[in-house]
Amino acid sequence: MEASDKKQFTSIKTQIEKIVDDKVDEIFKDYNYDGQNAQEKSNQVAEAIVKEAQQLASKNFKLQAIAMVLNKETSGFHLSASCYWDSTQDGNINKKFDKFETFYVIITLFGISRA
Repeated sequence: MEASDKKQFTSIKTQIEKIVDDKVDEIFKDYNYDGQNAQEKSNQVAEAIVKEAQQLASKNFKLQAIAMVLNKETSGFHLSASCYWDSTQDGNINKKFDKFETFYVIITLFGISRA
C-alpha cells in the first residue's frame, strides 16, 4: 500500500464514535445491572462495535474494543490502556457512559493501521 493510500484513523474517528454511541444505546436501553449477565452484555457490545466499525475501517485497520459494565453501587474503578503505534495513522476512542441508572459502561477502542 502506498503511503498516499493509507487511511488515517482520524478520518473515521467521528463515524466510529457514533457507532459506539449507537451500539451502547441499542444494547443497554432496557438493561438494569445484573451481575449474572453483565459479562454477556459486555461481550455483546464489544463484538457489535467491532463488527460494524470494521465495515467502515475495511482492511485498513485492525480494531480492538474493550467494554466494561460496572455496577454504580459497588464499583471503584481505575483503567489505563496503552499501545505502541504510529500517531500519524493510528488512534483510539475512550468513552464513559454514565447515563444509565444502575451501571456505567466504559468503551475503549484502538484502531491500528495495517500499513
